[in-house]
Formats: sequence, C-alpha cells, structure tokens
Amino acid sequence: MTDYIYKLRKYRIVIRDQTIYDEVKLMLSGIAQGGSEYQAQLDTDGIIYVQILDTFSERGKNDTKEWIDFHAIVNYKFVYVKTGEVLNSRKIDAYSRAFIEKEVSVQQAFRTSKLSAVDFISQEISKDMSHAFILSAKVSGEKWLDLFYIDGGTNCGISENMTFNFVENLNNSAGTYEVIEGKAVVVEAFPDSSIIKVLEKPLRFPVSVSTTHLMENPYIKLHRKSFRISASFDGLNTPGFFIKSGYDDYTGVFCASFMQAGLKDYSVSINLGVDGGYLLDINGLLKSGISLGAACGYDFQNNSGKNFNPFTPESCDFYLFIPFCASLYLKINDSLSFVSDVTYRFNIYGDKKIFNHEPYVIRAGLELFY
Repeated sequence: MTDYIYKLRKYRIVIRDQTIYDEVKLMLSGIAQGGSEYQAQLDTDGIIYVQILDTFSERGKNDTKEWIDFHAIVNYKFVYVKTGEVLNSRKIDAYSRAFIEKEVSVQQAFRTSKLSAVDFISQEISKDMSHAFILSAKVSGEKWLDLFYIDGGTNCGISENMTFNFVENLNNSAGTYEVIEGKAVVVEAFPDSSIIKVLEKPLRFPVSVSTTHLMENPYIKLHRKSFRISASFDGLNTPGFFIKSGYDDYTGVFCASFMQAGLKDYSVSINLGVDGGYLLDINGLLKSGISLGAACGYDFQNNSGKNFNPFTPESCDFYLFIPFCASLYLKINDSLSFVSDVTYRFNIYGDKKIFNHEPYVIRAGLELFY
C-alpha cells in the first residue's frame, strides 16, 4: 500500500516507531487529544490508520475457466496530525479475481488477486488524500502556444498528469474577488518547476505570468465524453431532431456517433452514422470544428395514415452518404456549449424519392461535456 502511494510522488512517507502509533490509536479513540508531544515528533501532515477487518479467498470454476477471488475488508481513518481531526473515516470492501491458466499457477493467481485488492484500497485512500491536500503553484513563464512554466515541481509533490484549475484575482466596484476557471495538466515535472499544458482557456482572464495561480483539481478527467441534442432542418423543409454522443481528450481530435430523425406528414426519415473531426479553440469562448463521417438513411411512409410501421411501410428508401460538417461552439460554462452547424451530404448509394432531400442540413442545440 505504501508503494502505491509513494509512486504518486505527491506525498512523502515517514515511518516512526510503534510508541507514536500507539499515541495515535489513543487519539482516534478519544482518550488523547490532538497536539501532543508525540504528534510533534511525527513531523507529518496526516496519518493513515488502516484496520483490517477480514480477508479471505475463494476458488471457483465453470466449464471453461478456473479462478481465485480475493476479498479484503478494512476500516480506515485519515487524521490531520496538527489538530487531531479525522478528515475521513469509512469502510472499504475490496474484491479482485485472477484466473488460473496453464502458465498461471494457483499461487500466482492468489498473489495477483491479492495485490489487485490492495491496489484498489490504496487508490480509494489516495483519492481521499488528494481531496484533503490540494497543491497550488504560480505561472512563472510562458514556453510556447499553450505551454507554461510553473514554480512547483516534484520537490513539493507535483508530478506528471496532475490536473489544475487557473485562479486569478479580479477587481470590480465592490473590491477584489477570486475567479477559478479553465483547466491544465502537468506534462513534465522537474524538481523545482514543471511544464503545464492548457486544456481549456479561462473565459474571464488570460493566463499571465506572475498573476495567475493554479489550484489542484483531482476531479478533472483527461478524457471526456459529450452529448448533444439539437433541432434540425433538413433542407429547410423537414424539421426533426439530432442526437450525438462523442469522445475526446482535449487535443481537438474527436470521434462520435449520431442519429437524426425527421417527420413530415406521414413520412419519417432516420439517419444513423459515425464521424470524426477536429475542434479549434479560437479564444476560449468560441470554437470552430469540421468533421467527416459515414452514414446510412432509411425513409418510409404510409400515406393512408394506417399501420404506421417502419418494418411494413407502403414505400421506403435506403441510401448511404458521406456527411461533411462545419460547426461553431459558443461556450456557456466548462461543461455546456451552444452549438450550430451546417452539414453537406454526399450521396454514394440509393435514391431519395420519398423526401427528395436537399444535400444540406442546418442544426442548432446544446452539447454537454462530462
């Protein structure tokens, strides 16, 4: 467990004699108070106290596989040493499975499942620690484009892939107030400094040397998903709706799948497809994007208004096309944007007799990033 936390490079692990840990046990039970001479000897910010409640393993199999399950149940408390305050206390139930194979013995499977369970406990504890001890730094220089130097490095616990928000003190008629916006990630860490990359620019202030600070935010994900819902107009004569689900990693490159449906009289048009493209950040508030994909369409109608079933229509069309899309994003906040786009469809197979589709589609709606 200590190895896992040490590898995070945010914390220094200090080992002290059993007498001091006995004092901590008394403090946790309420017999001793925070701030004793033993706590001063610890010279640490926090103590992790783990009590193992139960561990057991089970061997299972079916017709094709055999495995070892390992369970570990622990109580843990996270104590702030200077005050004796228990910042977090909870039970963690860890479970892991490892398969027995020709090249993996029972003993190896047992060890693998046990280590995986311990890693899970370590990850849960490290999450709580990350939220309790938030690191900060100051922008100390500009490298190029969206890369900046900061004045903190591995000596103060900053390591690669740590995520931060930008912080700036702004003034208005009421006085000075703090604004937290934008996202950044550490791409390279040195002993006394690091290099960060801007993932999302702040809206209300530019990133500037000496005035902009950073505050660690362990909740920021380096990969995110998106969901869009829009009103669509197929050639300005067929209204409908558009749903899109995507994925990106803040580099600008994205991939997505989509569905569009339109309704006119007793006719329905359904398009399904995938696309990929690139988003260019213009000024933090606006983004422009282009994408190219592949899609299929299915139109059907029942002129009589009876038996309105897509599997038994009175007539239907099937076609394939390549959509080319140009879009504009207006940022509302870090998670939500207004999106408008125009798509031109290059038909590659099939006829469109029912709707007589125009080649272009206009859409407008909201996209959520999470």
